[in-house]
Amino acid sequence: MASACILPSAIPSKPESPKYMPPMKTTWVSPIGTLLIEGSQGALSGLHVTGHNDPLEDADSHFFDYATVKAIDNTCRWLDAYFNHQPLPAPPPLHLTGTAFQLSVWRMLLDIPYGQTTTYGIIAKRLSPHSCARAVGQAVKANPIAIIIPCHRVLSAHGLGGYAYGLAAKRQLLACERTTGV
Repeated sequence: MASACILPSAIPSKPESPKYMPPMKTTWVSPIGTLLIEGSQGALSGLHVTGHNDPLEDADSHFFDYATVKAIDNTCRWLDAYFNHQPLPAPPPLHLTGTAFQLSVWRMLLDIPYGQTTTYGIIAKRLSPHSCARAVGQAVKANPIAIIIPCHRVLSAHGLGGYAYGLAAKRQLLACERTTGV
């Protein structure tokens, strides 16, 4: 598994950490359910809708790292703007762990404009002529940072496709983006 700290407009690079610091976790209530926010090494490392086979349900964290607290605070501010139809601030830095293929797919998801959609097949073609839409779908499903890395904006060639947190949440997120001028 590769590890990368991704800023939406930057090339990923592996963050350097002098020592291990356990992830920090908190929850945030959203219109699609309670979100679990996880940060580590000064960046956002997870954003999940709780109750959907999420192994990170325990949001108790007793470790404090100023940079990570700031990243989690910025995540909450971003989510607040998103769900309240306000202009979006810059997203927090992202700390992602995945295969090289997954990281490539997740970078492409960050390029999907707000309020627009694409398909698994289009992403596969953009990655490589040898990429498969199903492999892209698996990478999208493994996205550890919902909403900010907008996996909900990816559709199947013949309809809505799937969503790790349920099709109702996907529909709600897409509707939210269609009805705002952010």
